[in-house]
Amino acid sequence: MTAMHGAAYKSWTKLVQFLADHGADLEVWNRQNRFKRTPLEISQGHRPGNFRPSAETTAAIEKVLQDMSECSLNLRACRRRPLHALRHERVVVASSFQSRLAT
Repeated sequence: MTAMHGAAYKSWTKLVQFLADHGADLEVWNRQNRFKRTPLEISQGHRPGNFRPSAETTAAIEKVLQDMSECSLNLRACRRRPLHALRHERVVVASSFQSRLAT
């Protein structure tokens, strides 16, 4: 599971955009998790348990997917800063995001 999957599970719309803005790799996060669900499917409510779909999170993920597909056509215009903490310490990313929300 990736941080983007976690954002979809928690319906954290701002985190979806934060991850995308800081270089979350589409090839990594747009895969199925161990329950065979992508972040988009999770945000649409496709998961076990009492879970409601999040239209805002779904829209944010769809926007990121569209933006990234456009970026693949024009790489020079879409350079993003790498998010190294995402690969090694997901906790750092979450705490950084939460501190930004608090300010």
